Amino acid sequence: MPPVPPSSACLATASRGSISSLQIPDYCAGKFPVASDATGKIAASYNLTTAAPKPDAKDVRGVAIDHDFIERETFVIGKDHKIIATFSSKDDNLSPDQHVTKSLAIVQQLTSK
Repeated sequence: MPPVPPSSACLATASRGSISSLQIPDYCAGKFPVASDATGKIAASYNLTTAAPKPDAKDVRGVAIDHDFIERETFVIGKDHKIIATFSSKDDNLSPDQHVTKSLAIVQQLTSK
């Protein structure tokens, strides 16, 4: 995928994981900003649902998951701080990779104007 000019977009996400679980190099926070939403307040402010982890669920490092999951929802926010587009895994049946592809296409379209 072609790079996005730095002034065009910023990638950030939120997780129900604790700050300490997110500050591991080569894990999410080692690649882009991740906000800890351990209380669920950020998710609630966007009307996102949370779900308990399945028994014996582990993260990509093999560590037991001890926090709820936030449904995957993407918000593309413009320079004017207004939401330009939203899409979700649940409603739009998108994989995580498809979220990235769609977000990048929207941002690239905005930068070509």
